[in-house]
Amino acid sequence: MADAPSHIEPAPEPRGQSGGARRAGVTLRVLPWLLVLLPLNAWWVGQIEVVKYWASPTMVSLFYNAVFLLALVVGLNALLKLATRPLGSLGARIRDSVALAPRHLVVIYAAMCVVSSMASLDNFQLQAVGITHWKAHATPENSWAELFHDLVPKDVVVSDPVALRNLVEGGSSLYRPENYSAWLGPALWWASYAGAVWLVTLCMAAVFRRRWLESERLQFPITEVPMEMISERATLWRDGRMWGALVIVFLMESCNALHTIEPRVPKFPFKVVDVPSLHFNNALDPAIGNAIGLLYLSFYPFAIGLTYLLPVELVFSTLCFWWFYKLQFVVAVKMGLPVAEGNAPFADQQMFGGYLALGFLSVWLARGHLARVLRTALGRPGGYDDRDEPWPYRTQLILLAIGVAYTLWFAIAKTGMAWWVTPLFFGVYFTLSLAVMRIRAEMGIPAHDLLVKGPVQTIPNILGTRAEIGGHRFLDDRTLVSFALHRFYNRGYRGHVAPHQIEAFKMAERTGLHTRGLANMLWLLLPLGALLTFWATAQALYVDGSDAKAATNNVFYGNEPWDELVRRMESPPEYSRARLVAAVIGFAGTLLMMAGHTRVTGWPVHPIGYALGNCWAVHWLWGPMTIGWAAKVVTLRYGGNRSYRVGRMIAIGMILGDFFAGGFWDLIGLWQNRMFLRIWS
Repeated sequence: MADAPSHIEPAPEPRGQSGGARRAGVTLRVLPWLLVLLPLNAWWVGQIEVVKYWASPTMVSLFYNAVFLLALVVGLNALLKLATRPLGSLGARIRDSVALAPRHLVVIYAAMCVVSSMASLDNFQLQAVGITHWKAHATPENSWAELFHDLVPKDVVVSDPVALRNLVEGGSSLYRPENYSAWLGPALWWASYAGAVWLVTLCMAAVFRRRWLESERLQFPITEVPMEMISERATLWRDGRMWGALVIVFLMESCNALHTIEPRVPKFPFKVVDVPSLHFNNALDPAIGNAIGLLYLSFYPFAIGLTYLLPVELVFSTLCFWWFYKLQFVVAVKMGLPVAEGNAPFADQQMFGGYLALGFLSVWLARGHLARVLRTALGRPGGYDDRDEPWPYRTQLILLAIGVAYTLWFAIAKTGMAWWVTPLFFGVYFTLSLAVMRIRAEMGIPAHDLLVKGPVQTIPNILGTRAEIGGHRFLDDRTLVSFALHRFYNRGYRGHVAPHQIEAFKMAERTGLHTRGLANMLWLLLPLGALLTFWATAQALYVDGSDAKAATNNVFYGNEPWDELVRRMESPPEYSRARLVAAVIGFAGTLLMMAGHTRVTGWPVHPIGYALGNCWAVHWLWGPMTIGWAAKVVTLRYGGNRSYRVGRMIAIGMILGDFFAGGFWDLIGLWQNRMFLRIWS
């Protein structure tokens, strides 16, 4: 079944990118907004995800904090336009010089998303606590000092005992000299690393931009909500059905917030913790019931609405493979195989192989485009006109090489990773990053994670740590320490920065924004976002105390990489042929399914579903995804595109109602210093 097309009116086609009027660039008009919103954004995310652990806005593909702040900017911009209308020509001049057009709003939204990603629980939030806990939480009982302290490179961690004691105990401030002096060096080093490693993904996004946006015309479903919010026609804000859904969901979630104060206020069971889970132990053999596991039931409004906007084939494929993985566990139990974590049917390794295959396929299917990019960069015939690309292709490849070179140098010289490991480590990381970009461009699942399945975890778990190369251990203790230092952005890919980079280019295309100034800004935001995260997280912990009043899982996240390091040093993992075979099966299976999908008419499933089927988010969201998918299928089949457009506005209203409630009650909670509402966790 073909999906209904997007109904956002495209901007006039640009010269050089699609042919038409020349695009406008980034202007200083957005600077005051960014100076206010970016520090606020980093502080907000840091407070509620790690310091307080109240909510998880960056664990979903569409960051609700960014959507909430975008709505505030859109509202203030509309008020400015309305207030200046009675002023005649003077008002027109004010609007021309101050009011924000959709392209300006794209810049602001993209900046908030990138900074939110840098400040997320799967990025520098974790590093802000990880580079302190290695020493602050060393005790005689855990033997950290004896095991690895001599191996930790001191340039990239906080090691001053006074600064660490103040952080643990609280009642201090980052702005005190003894504290900020201990952070300055490590923060600057890691900010420089951020500016290199995600410069590589930014260049990848720039290289694939033309192929995915103009040749394949991928849908980028996650961008539909912000694009509707900033449309000059304001169709969204005039739609009564959207407002009806928004108000209903907002009020229901607000009742859930008020229920924490007054239990007599009704509570609506949207979340996993509110709805009893299904277990098959009573209906089936207990071993089979345990293999299937709990089926979490939930009714997250944002997930139902967001799924309605996604391609039905891809959602169906993801749900089918989720059940397929469940079936594998049942078969493994019936065969008498151990199914404890990390054992048969090795679903994590299959999923890892599937992601690698998606990254490989992204390159292979674009090989003709990449050849033309290379010819353009070398100045040979048969290339592209790249005057309107984010950067000229030659510049893109030079920046890509610089980013890779600095990334490898930093990993080797500053964190101690063995040079022979870096090609494998970063080859895997960037391949997975490309796969995440492709998934978001084509499908836009409500949440994706690849939780603890990046190179930090998968390389030791498959290859072990005892193999030798040229008389050296492949993964020596110093390299394992380096893995611990690189774990923060490999713990999960829920808040990965790469998809936000390619989505920013998509939104720029839709609004007539030239991508060159946007690309420059996106690059600048990488080190800036890292520094803002260090500032926001460290200052909050110095005030509250990382072990005093901050959330207890702040200690868990800070200790996690070092506890994992100790396990690997004390009980080195062995080479696992079974896990390697499972990863190969995942890789080969994805390739075969892609061949069937592209060559066989009516092929029932998409290989993206195989890669996503066992992810953490689907276990939580299979219920609302099923509801959203079924609603879209029924609407398209029996109501056609006209009914779909009605449902689309209701779906967006559900998303905005949930997100506005989450943002509103987050800010009320930070003001009152208590949690009222968690719309997603």
